[in-house]
Amino acid sequence: MGVLVENVSKQFGSFKAVDQVSLEIKSGSLVALLGPSGSGKSTLLRLISGLEVPDTGRIWLTGKEATYQRVQDRNIGFVFQHYALFKHMNLRQNIGFGLEIRKVNKAKIRQRVEELLELVQLKGLGNRFPSQLSGGQRQRVALARALAAEPKVLLLDEPFGALDAKVRKDLRSWLRRLHDEVHVTTVFVTHDQEEAMEVSNEVVVMNQGRVEQVATPAEIYDQPATPFVMSFIGPVNVLPNTADIFQKNGVAAPHPQVFLRPHDVVVETSPGPNLTAAKVNRVVHLGWEIQAELSLPDNQVVKANLTRERFNQLQLQPQQRVYVKPRQVKSFALDYLSTAEAADQFSSVKHVWLVLTDTYGYEYALKQALDVAQHAGASLHSVFVIDPDAAEAMVGELEENGWVGAGSVPTLQASLLEGYHALATDLLDKVRDRASQLGLSMETAIAEAPVESYTRGLLGQRGSVVIASGSKSLASRLGELSKQVELITEEQPSRVG
Repeated sequence: MGVLVENVSKQFGSFKAVDQVSLEIKSGSLVALLGPSGSGKSTLLRLISGLEVPDTGRIWLTGKEATYQRVQDRNIGFVFQHYALFKHMNLRQNIGFGLEIRKVNKAKIRQRVEELLELVQLKGLGNRFPSQLSGGQRQRVALARALAAEPKVLLLDEPFGALDAKVRKDLRSWLRRLHDEVHVTTVFVTHDQEEAMEVSNEVVVMNQGRVEQVATPAEIYDQPATPFVMSFIGPVNVLPNTADIFQKNGVAAPHPQVFLRPHDVVVETSPGPNLTAAKVNRVVHLGWEIQAELSLPDNQVVKANLTRERFNQLQLQPQQRVYVKPRQVKSFALDYLSTAEAADQFSSVKHVWLVLTDTYGYEYALKQALDVAQHAGASLHSVFVIDPDAAEAMVGELEENGWVGAGSVPTLQASLLEGYHALATDLLDKVRDRASQLGLSMETAIAEAPVESYTRGLLGQRGSVVIASGSKSLASRLGELSKQVELITEEQPSRVG
């Protein structure tokens, strides 16, 4: 075992940076934490390093629990994006600094430093100072310093982020070769998809503090687990499932979005079976391939990538009429019931209750509620439940952590409840308008009550079905009721219980 993260969460004020993350990183592997800004990848790295302490969960390093272990006792190496080299020290002194702090024998320090200078391809430059090095060379020194104490785990936070594209690419290849030599368990953070795919054995894709998928680079690209992974990894056209390009090709996708890679768009200059007419808007030469931007009759825009050979055959020009079809598409199943299943299962339903606690997952929950109400002929109600206990607990946590003084608590709690009421009013207006577009009447209300007892009361009404949406914490708050409640907590919904 290299690194084991069990149900770890970390919150800064009201912002949940890491949300119930569980992850196992095998010993000797090189793993990338990949995601957009704010996805929680750097916070997770700092939690592993001990620079931050988790609010909940446990962390294990090389088989030993390290959740509350001091940073200096974890035997890890950490490389920051901006090197953090000592300007007044030469390369030898920078690399050997950690060993001197540990009071290692000077002869051993000299030997280890020379080994590392050769390993990072800086042999003969030991007397130079950081100001005399290029950016790429400085980053190699930072890596050598992190490796000096022979750490069990090496952590890299955007290690190449401050470098230009050519140097980044060279260092990526070098890091991969270096890892093959030293075999230290390595975790590095990046928002660069190409970097993650090229360097790592395994990629952990993060979004909004949660892990979306853990898999090899090939699996991440070819078998994405969620719509987010599909849209984040590699170029992709995201089109509605009703787009013209799909209608002639028998694409029946339950998810409202269908994903089509640019290299999976077939382009022809003559009409043919299953082909849809399109117009060339723009041609972009990318060097190794050509990208054509195409407009479909329904005003959808599709990008198609062509090899230089294929482009030369087609001789595409702006405003030219062409014909296209998808070679391969990707769609994702929705976990909520289809309209036919809903009509069958809920034929005895008289009331459909859409319970909202925030904006998470509400669109999918609303669609299911509308489906059930429409096909079961049931009345439709939507309630935004504001839980005063939850608001009080949130403010209490802020007070406990010293974010606010005791005198500010009543005012802050009142302000928080006021904010929830404003959010509730806006969201209920949206869901009412959506129902009205389908000719359905929806009764809406705002309730201040514990969500568990309120939902239990709804379920107690004969012929009622409850569909709830909200943050993941709603699942634990509903507890055993989740077996009777269709609970949607994410962008791609899932059932709880």
